[in-house]
Amino acid sequence: MASALDSGTLAPEPPHGRLRNVLVVYLEGVSQFSLENGSMPFLKSLAADNLSFSRYFGTQLQTSNGLYSSLTRHYPNFLSVSSPWDTLRSDRPDAQQSLPRVLAQRGYRTAFLQSADLGFMNKAEHLSQLGFEDVKGRESWTDFHSENGWGIDDLGLFEATLGYIDELPTDRPWLLSLLTSGTHAPYNVPASYRPGEPDRLRALTYADAAAQALMEGLRTRGLLDDMVVIFTADESREPGGKSNLENAILLNWLPLIVVNPNGQGSTIEWPLAATTFRDLVLRVAGDWTPRDIEELNTPDSPLVFGNYYNSRIFWFDRKRGDFYACYTQNFLCAQFKDISDLTQLAGLSPAAVSQEPAMQAIFQKHEASQ
Repeated sequence: MASALDSGTLAPEPPHGRLRNVLVVYLEGVSQFSLENGSMPFLKSLAADNLSFSRYFGTQLQTSNGLYSSLTRHYPNFLSVSSPWDTLRSDRPDAQQSLPRVLAQRGYRTAFLQSADLGFMNKAEHLSQLGFEDVKGRESWTDFHSENGWGIDDLGLFEATLGYIDELPTDRPWLLSLLTSGTHAPYNVPASYRPGEPDRLRALTYADAAAQALMEGLRTRGLLDDMVVIFTADESREPGGKSNLENAILLNWLPLIVVNPNGQGSTIEWPLAATTFRDLVLRVAGDWTPRDIEELNTPDSPLVFGNYYNSRIFWFDRKRGDFYACYTQNFLCAQFKDISDLTQLAGLSPAAVSQEPAMQAIFQKHEASQ
């Protein structure tokens, strides 16, 4: 079990061959369930036509944790509400081996654009510590279609992004990461857009249409021939209307779509954790083959994720088929046997319910080392 929380210490492998521009789009609070359920038809179609991961899981709720794990390959905290994001330092291994720093060492320009104010979660400081050379938020945007306390609307951010790309020099490749906020309650959608429909559905379909406009803007500029575009999420806030356990899993079940000029497309169904996101991006940023992607499939390593709002931790041993759903106060765990797909647990009963002190010790050791 212990090895599952040590994976962030592995040295990164930089991209090989031709270096391509990389655009990473974090859709705030969006679950893979929204694509599967038909609420985001453009992104669902994009996933079907390109490389996509239908079983991609975040490690912990909250935007700071989602960004931290996906950019650094390190796990967040699981037993406490504190986050290693809050104690980031630019000289620490997690920051030194982050995605923007590794790509910067290969000559990339790096930037992070978000719709929200940079003061929230101290983004300006921490994103810079992770290696983003240019960081922009709500303070930088003057043209948009609607705004609220979370920032500007998704289409407004994507239109600003296209303008930002237009001004980038072409002498070096670049990594550009975006974080939307329109799909975070209270939702930010222009009043004239599909009035009368449920607010969550309006936000999802608006984000989907905005993503389509972004891709069309990139296509008309001729940029997709030498660019990798990745759509994912920081976390999920999806009300699934399912059992408590299924709903808890939905909160970590995220979209992951890779649009790439290689023209290689397939739907990957084995589980992938956010702690592998950095290595995936480093591979697809250069020349890659399906074997390079398959090497990220590590069934010997458990899939670990949590929900600190509800004091939950989840541990999936893929090799054995054992799935543990635990409460972190006392590590009372429900154990499910012979599990192959965490999104198909409807109607299943646990094989056992017991306290797991060994698992508790693993997580306590992890928290103490942060």
